[in-house]
Amino acid sequence: MCIWTLPRVGVIRDTAYIDGGQLYWQPSLKDGSPSELLQDGFEHGLVYTLNFSTPFKTSDNFSEILTSLTSVTGASDDIKPIYVDGALLANDGEFLAYGGLPLATVAVTTPDAGSTFGYQRYWYGGQDKKFEPTFLLNTEITAGITRYVGYGAGVSVPSENMGYYFGGMNSKSHGPVDYPSGNATTDPTTYSRDLISVDMTNQMQEVWRNETIKSIVPGRASPEMVWVPVGKNGLLVVIGGVVDPVFANASFSLTAERMANSQLKSPGFITTVSVYDIESKTWFQQDTTGGPAKTAWTQGCTVVASAPDGSSHNIYYYGGFDGINLRSPFNDEVWILSLPSFTWVKAAVGRSGHGRAGHRCIKPYPDQMIVLGGYPANGGTAQTCVTGGIVQLFNLTSLQWIDSYDPRVWSNYTVPSVVTAAIAGAASTKWNNASLATVFETEYDTTKITPWYPYAYTSTPTNPTNPPVPTTTTVPAPGGGTPKWLAPVLGVVLTLVVLSALAIAFLLYRRRRYLRRRDSVAATSEVNRNRILSWVWGHDPKTGTVTSDETPSTAFDDDSAGVGGGRHLSTTGTVPSVSVVNVVEAGGDMVYELPGTSQAQELSAVAGREVGEVGLAYVPIAGGGLHPSPSVASTASRSSELSAEGAGVVSPRGDSPGLSESPGGVISPAGRESPSTALGKGELDGGAGAGERRRSGPVTPRTG
Repeated sequence: MCIWTLPRVGVIRDTAYIDGGQLYWQPSLKDGSPSELLQDGFEHGLVYTLNFSTPFKTSDNFSEILTSLTSVTGASDDIKPIYVDGALLANDGEFLAYGGLPLATVAVTTPDAGSTFGYQRYWYGGQDKKFEPTFLLNTEITAGITRYVGYGAGVSVPSENMGYYFGGMNSKSHGPVDYPSGNATTDPTTYSRDLISVDMTNQMQEVWRNETIKSIVPGRASPEMVWVPVGKNGLLVVIGGVVDPVFANASFSLTAERMANSQLKSPGFITTVSVYDIESKTWFQQDTTGGPAKTAWTQGCTVVASAPDGSSHNIYYYGGFDGINLRSPFNDEVWILSLPSFTWVKAAVGRSGHGRAGHRCIKPYPDQMIVLGGYPANGGTAQTCVTGGIVQLFNLTSLQWIDSYDPRVWSNYTVPSVVTAAIAGAASTKWNNASLATVFETEYDTTKITPWYPYAYTSTPTNPTNPPVPTTTTVPAPGGGTPKWLAPVLGVVLTLVVLSALAIAFLLYRRRRYLRRRDSVAATSEVNRNRILSWVWGHDPKTGTVTSDETPSTAFDDDSAGVGGGRHLSTTGTVPSVSVVNVVEAGGDMVYELPGTSQAQELSAVAGREVGEVGLAYVPIAGGGLHPSPSVASTASRSSELSAEGAGVVSPRGDSPGLSESPGGVISPAGRESPSTALGKGELDGGAGAGERRRSGPVTPRTG
């Protein structure tokens, strides 16, 4: 984190909430050198948090100490703009945002004049089991009060459940006001005369009021305002601020006339402070003593520390600048305005190069001040980071800058000796109005102030909400009726339901279509398989017959070679039909011839194999030719069904060896030795004459 200009800050019990502002980061490059500044876009309505239980050092990467919340959930379009300046007005249970200038560069819809946003961290009267931390978007402000204001001063008073916003600047039309952009209609150019208050006593029924500032109180830009525990309800004290500020001009420059006017009037906001008694709703102007001469302060920060006995209340003012020159070194001094003497005391001298403006101060413990954010003087053409880190620590008792925060290390506040000495040596207070002196005579009931310290030590950052992404709620306008959020929420829910139903229906349709296609493909494959098998096996089985003649009727009938054992042939009569696997022949008209000049082909040797291991053999068929037969094993098991009708035995050539002479046991049709012995002892004719007989018609068996 490099620069954080004018964020809105509020404290709820043990946690500081930091919203908006202009936040710039400066990442390091691979070689360790710093990169150009990058502006934070605060996506999803991001709100940063700092829990006081987490220890840290000023040299730490502060982004690792902070945690964050998002004010939107899901795909909501109801995203709050980024506001520069303004305030988070808080009690011990919630905060409500007020004022601030939306950045014109952020393309989101800004709420109307009567709307703001808030955050409920705790439910009043104890934690409800059903309650969850909730952001309140578009919270209605009481009619007649506008949020169109910036560069004012805000303060929270938890003990009174009140928040206040003083003055600031409006646009000329008192309509929308934006961060200065050169637009004469929306730039802040007019001083506000309003003191806005919000009563948070009744949760969800907050009451906004406009308590007009009296004419005796001059308007100004970016003053500081604190609450002091004096009187029945306390006092508001407004310190500093300037007229004709350079930061309210889009060109960030002033004419000589405006510069002279600021130099004349602005120092008066240090020498004379404005005081408001909350009980009587009365404004006072009170002079101070001991302050810096002819000095103006704006965009500094303040905290209040009271003596344990209530004898004095010391307002610490740190930093800021004169509101005119952005290039001159900014203020790094700490000053104390002690009441009721209204005496200024210089508490700490400035450190060279450490000055800053646009920062915020909070007080976690009675003796400690945390400085958050800020920006440095721009002494050159390029903007630089604040010196010493985005966070600084100051001890209110010792008046020393310290470099670490530990929730286990703290003390009650003690008035610094330099303050005691200044008060003792000062003349009695010269009251501008005696009525204000009377208010100081009334002690405030400090039992209404709840101390939330000490804080439990946590070594890692603690997110104050659980769950970390709270529910987003839009608060309806007073008077009942249908909530604004109902229609869009119902629309989104119904749309999601319809889309989900359509998606499920489409997936079911695709699945059913896939299953039907798969079944169809499987059925087609089975049909094709059966057709192939039918072609291989041929036609339906026939009833086979054998005779008592020992002469083999076909080349498959002899069993002397031992192949086909287990085949049972009757020596007489007709063998009854046997139920076997279908044997299908090739079409009767198809003739398979062997070329007369081709070399006889030999099947692979199978001598000695078991039945069922032999492949296809060529079987003579009626009308001449051969067709592929199933394996010998299959043929052997069905040999009783094979008819010898229409199939003769081919006579061997005179020079052909008989089956008994062949080493393989079977002679192929071309006269070569066959690897199968299942053909028996029959001999086949060879030579050209045999080839002619195979081509001309049926082959007649030998008679002798």
